[in-house]
Amino acid sequence: MLSTDIPEEEKPHIDAIARAVLLGFEHIPLPHMAALFYRRRLDSAIETISICAADEAIAARWNAHEYVRRGDRAADPVWQSQGTVADVIEELLELAPPGTPGAPTLGLRSSSSLVLPGCGL
Repeated sequence: MLSTDIPEEEKPHIDAIARAVLLGFEHIPLPHMAALFYRRRLDSAIETISICAADEAIAARWNAHEYVRRGDRAADPVWQSQGTVADVIEELLELAPPGTPGAPTLGLRSSSSLVLPGCGL
């Protein structure tokens, strides 16, 4: 019989993922990878969450026109964070909305560990 009990140390991460989904993040299946990938569109931005383990996640915000025009392989994020699932999701959700004062706008160099669909991973 499978246990439905979630270990205490995993609950903050599960709660953060659930909050992200309630705020519009969609799970994008990556059947060829042992990772979870979530994405949402906010006006002129695309936000992504890549999860390999509770302590191995990357959240990023991209300019939507760059993400779409250049494709997942070439676009650089305007913001990214790496760390635990709960921490990176919290940081991402605390960013100023796209187009408002304080919102990140300049492209950064992508982390080499940033998981993106369609990149042959």
